[in-house]
Formats: sequence, structure tokens, C-alpha cells
Amino acid sequence: MKTLGFKNVVPAILAMLVAGPVLAQTVPRLELSPLVSGADRFAWKIKKASWSETDEAEYSAFVQGLGAAIEAKKCNTVAKCMKSSANPFFSTDPAGLRYYADCADLPYFLRAYFAWKKGLPFSFVSGISLRDPNDPGKKDIRYTKNGNKPWRRTDSAARAANQFVSAKDTLNWIIGDHVSTATMRMPGIPVAGEANGDFYAIPLQRGHVRPGTLIYSADGHAAVVYQIQRDGLIKTIDAHPDNSITLTAYGTRFLRGNPNVGAIFKNFRPVELVGAQADAEGNLVGGSVRVKPDTEISQVNYEQIRTKIGSNSEFYAWVRQRVAETGFKIDIVQDFKTSTETLCRLVSQRREAVDHAIAAQVDKKNNPDRMVRNIFGAEGEWETYSSPGRDVSLRIGYKSALDSLKFNVTRLRSGDPTYVYTGTNLSSDLFAVYKQVAASCPLVYTSRSGVRQSLDLEQVRLRLFKISFDPYHCIDLRWGDVAAGERVCGEDMRWYNAEQYLRNLTVRDLESNHGLSIEEMEIVNADKNSPPAYD
Repeated sequence: MKTLGFKNVVPAILAMLVAGPVLAQTVPRLELSPLVSGADRFAWKIKKASWSETDEAEYSAFVQGLGAAIEAKKCNTVAKCMKSSANPFFSTDPAGLRYYADCADLPYFLRAYFAWKKGLPFSFVSGISLRDPNDPGKKDIRYTKNGNKPWRRTDSAARAANQFVSAKDTLNWIIGDHVSTATMRMPGIPVAGEANGDFYAIPLQRGHVRPGTLIYSADGHAAVVYQIQRDGLIKTIDAHPDNSITLTAYGTRFLRGNPNVGAIFKNFRPVELVGAQADAEGNLVGGSVRVKPDTEISQVNYEQIRTKIGSNSEFYAWVRQRVAETGFKIDIVQDFKTSTETLCRLVSQRREAVDHAIAAQVDKKNNPDRMVRNIFGAEGEWETYSSPGRDVSLRIGYKSALDSLKFNVTRLRSGDPTYVYTGTNLSSDLFAVYKQVAASCPLVYTSRSGVRQSLDLEQVRLRLFKISFDPYHCIDLRWGDVAAGERVCGEDMRWYNAEQYLRNLTVRDLESNHGLSIEEMEIVNADKNSPPAYD
């Protein structure tokens, strides 16, 4: 997840983010890149005016194939996956294409890339403003309380004969510079007089929740669905600022929030090229890409927004039942094993991120004079090498696994036929599964003193509130070994101790100003340092 860093656009556009113009149902097109001729290999040539059901199915298969490659450990970055056999179009890519996306860019990058390759229209919101000028979250529009609204769009329509949009520009920088999770933070139920965002709310059913579906969390995170298992488990792809790409699953970490922020499940709106004419080569030229409103989309459904369900665990169970195959059963022990294996994956993915920072020798640098303004939404070196979001996700992951288990056992004991257990000692079987998976998921790293260290899932659990998100800390502290840190990472210890209250977070603190000096952090830490525990 990134901040809105407009690297290639006139900075004056930023001023329009807070107070955009009055909107109608359509918004102006924003020209962002020089047009190219038809001879350019990156020319975006539209052959079909709209996406068919076959195109949507092929897009789902494309996303599912990338997820399968990541799951098979064939690739672990956006670039490696897009250049692998999982991408059926790679052999046709001209040189010079940059394969990069973070969590916000990923759904747009994949959708735009596929549309370009298949000669389909594409449009996205490239300018947003606050819905409420007095929104308490207006300092960072990724976390507004009342959501955002579009004021401009960019699309792939050729402007005139032999004047095509450049797919290279669109994929290499336009999406990255104009899309953030703020672009997804729009009302799930459209508001009269406001323009449409890029997504619509979908029915919670198989076939509607599908590979390519966006899952947007109210705390400002996004992931892309790549598979739905028979038992309703929804697997997702998640991209990160360091260009790594990881897997997780939909769970209680994804928050609904109020309807104005547009969480949780949504698909790209259907689009159509209107007002274009075919040139001699059959390319559709001219016109503009129109996004369809909810009233023209038969699949729109607001049940996930309007349904009143109490806890995240209850909502998660409800979603799972909705998307599972008819007659599915949840084996309590097997489901807990899956949850524990997900924890193993989260730990392994965090290890890769920490190793990335160590390889870049960021840990050899001193902490800046002040902490970044918000540890969950900074730019540059901090965004690339820190891990506060991953660490919160890991803490949430352990809690979610426990909450899900408690919920499942409660449903089993209530006589709910959906939940089954075939053994004779549930507690013993659950503990045995946890021990088995924990032992089979070793984490090995080399400490600053050169000693190889090994942790398993249970040891990581015991260090959940000790592992450091700070990229300037030594690897021992990154993995919560305080005793080793005191011996060999002495220069980091004062910052490490002052940051404890931030390591105690179990949700992304999106609004606080973390940009404090070491002395100020020590004062705050003295007031707030009381870490929770997961039993």
C-alpha cells in the first residue's frame, strides 16, 4: 500500500484532491501520456467495443493461473510471475515494460494488461476528491471516514486515426501514479449525483466472487481473489511495495466499515467503447470508454452491505457459506490445519521481506531523527523495507485462526450439521495438528553475530509483540530476539524500546501522527506500553 506519489504529473493536481469540482454522472477524460502510432508495439488497439462473458472468464483464468504459480513457488514477485509461463502473453511483450504493482496497483495492472493484450477497452478513475470536505480523515484520503468520489477518468480509447494510447505508459507509470487504495474507497451503494467508481458490489455467490474479484478492507488494504475452494475458502493474491507478491486467504482481517468506504467484495464495472469507428485494420478509433452504472449491471447486489451481522467471525462464516458449494462441510481439524498453514505462509513471506531489507543493508543505517509520519503509509526506503502492515497482519492472523477455531467449535457443539469432527478427542487432535504444522514450518536466519537461528510457528507466536517492523534495526530485533539485540545491536535498542507501543498494535493505526522524535516516542511509550496477549 502506497501513498499518492505523483512522480510524473504536475503537482497542482494534488490540490484538487481535497476539493474537486461538482460532479455529474460522467467525469472528464484526463490525458496523461503522449499518443503513439499504430506502428508502436505498445499501441493499445481496441478490437472489441465491450467485454464478453468469455473475456471475463478468460480474465479469471489468467488471474487464477498467476495465483497457482505463486502457490507452486514458481515466482514470488510481480515481475517474475509476469515473465513466467503463468502469463500466456509474456512472449508477445515488447522490451521496456515494467512489471511492478503494490496492493492497490495490482488489480488495475492485471486488468489493464489483459485488456491491452485482448484488444479490449479499459477505463479507470485517475482523479479523486473527498466526498465530505470536513472528513476527519482528509489528511490522507486513503483513510477517509466517508469515502471518496471521482472527478476524472483515463481510458484506452484511440484519440484519432493512428493516435493510440500507449500501454507502456499506462502500465509503467500512469496506474502507479494515479491509483491508490483511496481509489477503491467509494460508496458500495452509488449516491445520486456522484460519478461511478471503478467497481460494483457483487452477490456473495460462486461465479460472482471469482478469480479477479477485488477484496477491499476498510482499513485501506486490498487483495485479489485467485481461487475459491469447494468449502468456501477464498484464496487471495497480495502485492507489496517491494514488488513481492504473496498469498493469503480472505478472513477476519478484512474489515467491512461503513457503506461509504465500499468494503468488501467487488468486481470491475463493465465498460464499453462508444462513438468509435473501425479503421482499415479493424481497430476501433475515436470515441470514449463509458463505464456502466449499477442500473445497467444485472449482477449488482448490495446484500453484503445491507446484511447486519455482528462480529467479523460471523460475517466471515456467512460469506464462506454463501460461496461454498452446495452441501459443503467444514472439518474442524482440517480447517484448523489450513489456518495454521496460512500462518506458516505469512511467516515465510515476512522472512522474505526482512531478508530483502538485510540484503540492502538498510539495517546498517541509523534511524532518522524522527519516525515517519505514519508507519503504515510512508514512501521511499521506509515503504520498501519496513514491515508494520505485515506484522499487524501476522498478529491478526494468529488471532483470526484462534477466533475461527472458537467459532467452528461453538457451531459444532450447537449441532450445526455444516461443522463436523470424526475423532474422539478434539482438543488432542487440534493440538497435534498445530504441533505438526509448527514444526514443519521452520524459520532460519543468520543473526548479526553470524549465528544461525531457527524459529517455529509457536516461537514466532511468543514473539508477536517483539518482532520489529523498523528496517533500520538489526535482524535479531526484526525477529524479536531482544537478548541478542542487546548484545550485538546496541545502537538500535533505544529506538526499539521506544517503538514498543507501535509493536502492540493489532489494527493499522491510520490516523495517528507517528512522526515523533525519540524523546517524544519514549514519553508516549511510557503511557501506552501494555501489549495484549493471544491465549
